[in-house]
Amino acid sequence: MNKLLNIAQVKLAVIGKFLLISVFMASIVACVPSQQTGTSYSRDEARVVQNVKLGTIIDATPVMIEGTKSGIGGVLGGVVGGLAGSTIDDGATADIAAVIVGAAGAAAGAKAESALTKAQGMEYTIK
Repeated sequence: MNKLLNIAQVKLAVIGKFLLISVFMASIVACVPSQQTGTSYSRDEARVVQNVKLGTIIDATPVMIEGTKSGIGGVLGGVVGGLAGSTIDDGATADIAAVIVGAAGAAAGAKAESALTKAQGMEYTIK
C-alpha cells in the first residue's frame, strides 16, 4: 500500500513540475519581440484603414501579416518538451533535461504557432 501511495505522490510531484515549467515557458515566450519589417504588419494593424480619401491606386505591395501569439503554441511545446525531457533519465538529470527540453519546446511551439497563422496581404498607395 505504501508503494502505491509513493507512486501517486511522485506522479503528483511530476505533474506539478510540468505545470510550473509550462507557466514559466509561456511567460518567457510572451516576451519575444515581433519580427515586423517594412512589409509586415501586426494583426491589429491589418484591415484598418489609416486615412480615407478618394484617389487612384499608384502602387500595390504584397505584405505579410504576422501570425498570432496567443501563447498556446508555447505552452503546448513546453509541455511536450518537458514530458519528452523527463523520460531521458531518472533522478536529478530528468529534472534538468525536462527544463532544458521544455524551454526548447516552448520556443519551437511559439515559432510554429506564429508561422502557421501568418497571412499574405496587400498594401495600397493611393494618389
